[in-house]
Amino acid sequence: MSRFDEQSQMMYLVGTRHPVDPPGTADESFDNMMKTMLLQFGLIMIASVVIAGSWYALRVGKPLLHMVTWLEHLAKGNYDEPVGRKGRRVGKTRKGKWKRSFAVFKDMFDALSRLSQTLQMNEQRQKDVERTREEWITGLSHDLKTPLSSIFGYASILESEQYKWEHGEVSQFGRTIREKADYMNGLIEDLTLTYRLKNQALPMMKTEIAAVETIRRITVEMVNDPIASEHQIEFRTSVTSLNAEVDPTYFRRIIINILANAIKHTPAGTLVLVEVSSYGNGGFQVKVKDNGPGMDQDTLANLFERYYRGGHTEENESGTGLGMAIAKQLVLAHEGEIAVESELGRR
Repeated sequence: MSRFDEQSQMMYLVGTRHPVDPPGTADESFDNMMKTMLLQFGLIMIASVVIAGSWYALRVGKPLLHMVTWLEHLAKGNYDEPVGRKGRRVGKTRKGKWKRSFAVFKDMFDALSRLSQTLQMNEQRQKDVERTREEWITGLSHDLKTPLSSIFGYASILESEQYKWEHGEVSQFGRTIREKADYMNGLIEDLTLTYRLKNQALPMMKTEIAAVETIRRITVEMVNDPIASEHQIEFRTSVTSLNAEVDPTYFRRIIINILANAIKHTPAGTLVLVEVSSYGNGGFQVKVKDNGPGMDQDTLANLFERYYRGGHTEENESGTGLGMAIAKQLVLAHEGEIAVESELGRR
């Protein structure tokens, strides 16, 4: 109800609140609406973060966690890839295909796999080296004790006054003692040389030599050596003259070691062929071939390893196990290359 007062020029309104209208003013209604909208927005944001986090954990986090676990295994010396509960690879399906979340990191997983294989191979190689080293030490001890026993025995005989030895007998005893001492000295020199080569502490005194003629002379010397009396040794060359700058002493050692190895580990009657040819720009190549029974894969893989005592035959396993290792190290010291090709049963 309303009334206008003409004297005061004012309008008077009288009324009561409608029972359906909510309490409060229009401002309060707007505030409530904003609070509701902000609450809904906050809930939507929280739900989005949860969904995004779950997707990230599935898409990125799980592969990364698998990588971290794999690296922890490698650090502990376990070189196998971690597997799931059912024994399958975590990143592969039952059909062997990469899961979508893991496929993104395929290159990284392949790199980890190669790293695992390399570490496993290195560990096995280290074990093999340790085993062959122990076997070599045992063999070397035996090789030293045998000539020492002979030297001790002959020295005791010469020292005895119970019998007057003739001059020829004394000369024979002395020759045997000298041969045994030379053998022991060779063992010690081989051991010293290989460690000096390994630590690059061997001075190389290079001079220019006639390589073809030098190799021919070394081959002739081996032909006349008693150890090669049951072998056929031939020398061939496609070049008449070729000079090379090498250390004469150690170059000779290379040729002798390779020839001695070919003679020692092949049966009587084997043909050993030494070929010299030009190679590259001013270089030369030496091939030592034989028609023996060949080498098995184990011997082939370890031929240039220190301490390894293998061979073409099972009958002869004597020696220091350093000859071919020294030959390789000396070739490398001359900035050359050395390789071996063989197959068991193939002549």
